[in-house]
Amino acid sequence: MFTTNSDVILDIVIAATLGFLSLCGVLLLIAGLFRWQSRRSLLRERKLTELWQAHFHQAICDGTLAVSDMPRLKRRHRKDFLEYWSQVHAYVRGSGDKGLNELAHLVDLPRWLTRYLSDPRISVRLSAITALGYFGKATATQERYVLRALESKNRLLSITALRCLMSLNVERTLGELANRLAFMNWSDSRLVSALKEAPREQVLAVLDNALHDAPLPRALKCYRLAEQLRGYTDQQTTDTLLERFADQEAALSQFLRLVNTPSSRPQVITLLSHPSANIRAQAIMALGRIGDTSDADRLLTMLDDSDNWVRYDAAATILLLPGIGNTQIDHLLTQLDEGSPAHMLFYSLAHTFHYSSTPTVSAGAAQ
Repeated sequence: MFTTNSDVILDIVIAATLGFLSLCGVLLLIAGLFRWQSRRSLLRERKLTELWQAHFHQAICDGTLAVSDMPRLKRRHRKDFLEYWSQVHAYVRGSGDKGLNELAHLVDLPRWLTRYLSDPRISVRLSAITALGYFGKATATQERYVLRALESKNRLLSITALRCLMSLNVERTLGELANRLAFMNWSDSRLVSALKEAPREQVLAVLDNALHDAPLPRALKCYRLAEQLRGYTDQQTTDTLLERFADQEAALSQFLRLVNTPSSRPQVITLLSHPSANIRAQAIMALGRIGDTSDADRLLTMLDDSDNWVRYDAAATILLLPGIGNTQIDHLLTQLDEGSPAHMLFYSLAHTFHYSSTPTVSAGAAQ
């Protein structure tokens, strides 16, 4: 019968246990070293950030001449410095630009920034392009890197490059913008935010020029951007758009969605008789935004339109016009044949809007 020596098995178990405990001890020691190193690095970075913060504050308030003990910036700290410097620049734009830019000269930022403009990591390139835009000066090599980023498929990177170019060379940037508006997929809000960095009249000149010769999609984009930058609908720009694309439903629809000033009222009234029901409905809603009680009779005639939604929009818009009350509704109802579809639609919507008729409105009471 096969037998085993119990002492040998015991020795093996003890050896395995001691080995496992030794391994655990080594792992705990390594973990402790990593924790100590991590805490040491965090403390060192915190002290470095506090030092930068103090120097930035001193440079902004008192000028860089007051910064006498700025430490030499080590290579491994450059990326962190770049990000922190850009963040501070974003907060104190205007009054603190000069001091921060002089501080950047002290650490030789214009020279080593080029390296980060070509970094394969998008986050690093974003920080570098943002910093270059705040700095406001660039070498020919740096401008080439920014122009390359402008063509990037990453929309955040390309719009950041556009914002950077705005601070470097406005005329060149506007030229690039005119060439790229047709195919760039930037959102209007981001693009308007970037365009606000440049003189408004120069930007509007580029956008208005595009309205005269650009194809419809590009012209519509330029029209939207121009109106958002102005904050109102410009009469001349509107006339240009409508003259070029009077037979294009998309252009008319875009105009009617954006119109917001009474100066465009004649064009809106003209579009009430457009062959497209969609355009007529949008013209009704546009007239509701810019019209008043004097337009109620005009909209009342739209209650006989051939399209159901046009009739509904006309009735609802009349009730939303400024100054429309029970007295005006009473008067409008008397102009409609009682029992007709137009009368029933308008009367039912009026009650939905908490209209309460007076005895003079009821045809039975009048008889």
